[in-house]
Amino acid sequence: MILATLVLALLQSCAMSSYNITSDPPAASVYYFDPSTQKRFLMGTTPLTYKKSSIPSDKPFLVSVEKEGYQAVETPVAPNDGTQTFLAFKLKPDPTGITRGDMEINQTVKTLFKAQSLIFQKKYQSAIVELDKALKEKPNLIQALVMRGTAYYLLQDLNSAFEAWRKALSLDRDNEELNRFLEDKNIKL
Repeated sequence: MILATLVLALLQSCAMSSYNITSDPPAASVYYFDPSTQKRFLMGTTPLTYKKSSIPSDKPFLVSVEKEGYQAVETPVAPNDGTQTFLAFKLKPDPTGITRGDMEINQTVKTLFKAQSLIFQKKYQSAIVELDKALKEKPNLIQALVMRGTAYYLLQDLNSAFEAWRKALSLDRDNEELNRFLEDKNIKL
């Protein structure tokens, strides 16, 4: 019985699917898309040998290879019969030149402009909601903290205003805009 279990385990380990994935340039992130859950899972970075049994051996699935500054490549992968599957990807530079970091910065700037517009429209609560979105992603974003404090100040919620301004000053003690505002209003934090 023990011998039969050992042989079965050995056969199962030999039959385990193995995927060898490379990319040019190397060090690209490789993701597996599970069609049953509609979720992506990071498999690792290239060059990669993946022997995980969680990839279905009986159904096609999608692999995505991504690297900052390059166009992502997605490809369907046929079921593996227990042998090795080799996948090689040649990534093309992103013609826009826009990186993920650039996109994040642009989104943050848009959020700040929207919040500023809402403050000018005297929609202070809506501005705070927008600023909270930016601060959730970047909790030390000084300008968002200053604007959040200002919106609370205009709502006459001084405790919340002072809390936001204190945090902003803890990150940038020499913030001219905030220091000038506090001095003009005779506010000591």
